[in-house]
Amino acid sequence: MDNVIVALLTSVVTAGVTIYLASRTIFNKTVAPERVKWRQTIKDTVVGIDYTCPQSIAKAIDILLLNLNPFDDADRAIIDQLKACKVKVSDGQDVTHDREDIFYNIAFLLKHDWERQKHESSLCHFRLSEPKRAVVDNVFFKNRHRIISRKVCCGRAGQCENQFERINPRCDKV
Repeated sequence: MDNVIVALLTSVVTAGVTIYLASRTIFNKTVAPERVKWRQTIKDTVVGIDYTCPQSIAKAIDILLLNLNPFDDADRAIIDQLKACKVKVSDGQDVTHDREDIFYNIAFLLKHDWERQKHESSLCHFRLSEPKRAVVDNVFFKNRHRIISRKVCCGRAGQCENQFERINPRCDKV
């Protein structure tokens, strides 16, 4: 009788572990390649912007609007930065400083997604805390954060404040 219970218990545990490992494998084989394509699309879009041409910036805005999270304040701040660049370029102003901030924010976005992918691909992802997102502490992010006050940010109710770590790479006070 004891052998039957041990055999049943062993088979249930084995089945559970097998199902868990199979689901992790399926996740890693389906989601990870799509994330690689997504990151490459973001990189190609931002690198391909001609910061002297408003039409080039407008095209990049359209692509990023379709690829970035509309509920994420940091993602919306990137779009706002590009819109401000487009206006400045149309007015003949220099956008070198804005371009640098956009590159920093895109770099932080891509790094955060890479860290999330590593986190989600690990076997014990449920035990570890999700990586935080860093953003350049600039006027676009501050305005987005002030303007938008909603209960859901990044799809996680009530956790909006904990998702961002503000960084200003130009300042000694980090």
